[in-house]
Amino acid sequence: MKLIDPTMKRFKFPYFVKSSGRLHLSGIVEEMINYYNLRNEVYLHLNYVSENVFLYKIFYLEGMELDYVGGT
Repeated sequence: MKLIDPTMKRFKFPYFVKSSGRLHLSGIVEEMINYYNLRNEVYLHLNYVSENVFLYKIFYLEGMELDYVGGT
């Protein structure tokens, strides 16, 4: 699966779908937290592009979008 941010940063990671239908993502959360230097809770908004590809935006709880170049 690929996640792509507005600056075209790409994260590729393995995943699998559990029998319950829930998606299990492996390792991506820690990698994104480190890359963007996230220190507070955020929302991840996903837009489907094609099979296994999603564009995403990160928002703080206050509703402001992350500055992808500077992180937090």
